Amino acid sequence: MDGDFSDLNPDVLTVEVDDYTKEVYKLLKVFTNRYKKQQVQRDERERERKANVKRRSTIVDARDAKLIALQKAEEELHPPAAINVCEKVIDQLNDFKVISNFPRAYVMTAT
Repeated sequence: MDGDFSDLNPDVLTVEVDDYTKEVYKLLKVFTNRYKKQQVQRDERERERKANVKRRSTIVDARDAKLIALQKAEEELHPPAAINVCEKVIDQLNDFKVISNFPRAYVMTAT
């Protein structure tokens, strides 16, 4: 990135930006799939918990109360911040692609 701006090769730059976009998209897929897997596991645990509650109808003691509190806290599953970061980076790379094409289009029409 050091040096004259005119020394940059737009074709090489386009290929590099496309490669970065593909890599970040792959990361986004990994994080999204992991998050979906966590949601499925959480739903399965919730179904099992509800089935256990139906099976036993005893008075809830202190140990069960702690377990229920932990399970409720676990229910609140938020998407990882990495998903948001990947989406923002992809948007920025796509914006860069659009912006970086303007000078090349201008040079092509000016000649």
